[in-house]
Amino acid sequence: MRDLKSFFYARVSKQRESGCWHWTGANSKANKSGYGRCYFTKPVQDAHRVSYILHKGEIPDGMIVCHTCDNKVCVNPDHLFAGTFSDNSADAFQKGILPPIPPMQGEQSPHAKLTNDAVIHIAKREMRQIDYAKLYNISRATIANIWSGRNWKHLTPKC
Repeated sequence: MRDLKSFFYARVSKQRESGCWHWTGANSKANKSGYGRCYFTKPVQDAHRVSYILHKGEIPDGMIVCHTCDNKVCVNPDHLFAGTFSDNSADAFQKGILPPIPPMQGEQSPHAKLTNDAVIHIAKREMRQIDYAKLYNISRATIANIWSGRNWKHLTPKC
C-alpha cells in the first residue's frame, strides 16, 4: 500500500483554484473515456477509483465512484463519492451535463405490450375486461388502468 501511495502521489498535481487534484499519469484516451488510469494496480484501474480506495476504503458492492467536480482527471478524495449509476445520471441531469431523456409513451416504450390501435380498441369498451385481457394476452388490471385513464393517457384522455 505504501508503494502504491508513493506511485499515486507522484502523479498528482494539486490545482489551487478548483481544488481538483489532476492525475498526470496515464489516461484512457484510447477508449475515449478520458479518465486517468493507474497501471501500478493489478488489474489496471481508473485513477479516481484508486484514490477513493486509498483515502476512503473499499468501494461498496454495486457502487461506482462519482465526481462532484465533474472533472474526469480529478482524484481529490473530497471530490469523490460512491453512488449508483442512477445517482451519477441524476447528478449529471441536475447539473445540465446530460440532457433529460424524454419519456417514451405508449408503443414507443420498449416495455409496451400493446399498440396504439389496440388501446384505442380497448378504450371503446365494446367487450368485457376479461375478453380484452384474453384477446391481447394482458391482465384485467391493465384494461382497468386504460379505462380509468391511469395508463395510455395520451390516447384515452376521457375514457
